[in-house]
Amino acid sequence: MKRVYILVALVVATISVSAQDLVVASYNIRNDNSGDTKRGNGWAQRCPIICDQIEWNDIDILGAQEVKRNQIDDMLKELEGYAFVGVGRDDGKDKGEFSPVFYKTERFKLLDQGTFWISETPEKVGIKGWDAALPRICSYAHLQDKLNLISAMPVRKLCRISGIGPGKAVTIAAAFELGRRCFGESI
Repeated sequence: MKRVYILVALVVATISVSAQDLVVASYNIRNDNSGDTKRGNGWAQRCPIICDQIEWNDIDILGAQEVKRNQIDDMLKELEGYAFVGVGRDDGKDKGEFSPVFYKTERFKLLDQGTFWISETPEKVGIKGWDAALPRICSYAHLQDKLNLISAMPVRKLCRISGIGPGKAVTIAAAFELGRRCFGESI
């Protein structure tokens, strides 16, 4: 009888651990451009492969880079059950590249969202920062996990916190492209 209780306890523990899984990814989608299309690697060829990868890996939250509005629309057609937050970097709406956050709507409730420009004036739309050739943005989502009642904190608010404290979970999905610029080396 003691063995049965231990087996039941192990099964319950395994179920509890598997319920905590969260798959987060960062993906540089690469913008839709005519040069890639001419070389045979255009968005029409890449979109189905990228979406298949997202579904196969069962990604819950995806931070993406270099994504234009038409690409977001195409991805949402392919990825059932996903929504996104984010804006175009050029006008704060639909123009220019996005850095969207995709998430599964069945699992997450969107509590807050936003975008800021990585510059001396983060609230001003389309501003280039420091030595950037183009405007750089950060889109964030404050999501509540409906399965585990965990709430992810927006990056902007995280930056203002001196200590995260117990019981808080933070996930950052980003493209940290520092190599050549900081160290003068090719990666």
